[in-house]
Amino acid sequence: MVVVVSSPAPVPQEAECFNRLFEAGLEVLHMRKPEAGAEVFNDLLRGIDPRYYARLSWHHQHTVGEAWGMQRIHLTSVVRQQTSIAQLDRWKAAGRTLSTSIHTQEEYTALPSAIDYALLGPVFPSISKPGYQSASPLRAPMRGSQAAKLIAIGGMEPHRCQAVYALGFDGIAVLGSIWQQGDPVENFKQVQEAWYTHAPS
Repeated sequence: MVVVVSSPAPVPQEAECFNRLFEAGLEVLHMRKPEAGAEVFNDLLRGIDPRYYARLSWHHQHTVGEAWGMQRIHLTSVVRQQTSIAQLDRWKAAGRTLSTSIHTQEEYTALPSAIDYALLGPVFPSISKPGYQSASPLRAPMRGSQAAKLIAIGGMEPHRCQAVYALGFDGIAVLGSIWQQGDPVENFKQVQEAWYTHAPS
């Protein structure tokens, strides 16, 4: 599984770029724009092909997402801790796909059963947040009874995909390597090819 996290800052012709990423095979796009208001998300959605709505996951402005019929909700670690198990179960019963952000192995083992997958990182030094890094590459925690899939985030570049798969992750989430330079779609294709060279589709 390859996840792309949107740039927090505006990108030229952003909705069109999202459509091109989906056309290239992107499975899930995480809409992470912490400073953006509801109208920014509404404008983006007007430009995104509706057939891709089911592949959008919302980090913020969840009420906007629900108003547009979005089926994926992402919870930051803080919001997850503030959200009741009952609410998570209601979303799950309504058919939502739930994800969250975690930073330690202990957080993973304590995740509620309603969570479908978790972004764990930074696995390697972050590209989008210089200086943000783990003490050492994070290995995917032992699963035990925990069913949530683990998606590696932080420093995800094509040459690291083999190592990330060997660490036991189910997928990768990319941000800086997609948006910081060059054509985002071509950058995505390189990451996608590198990941699926080592991981089963």
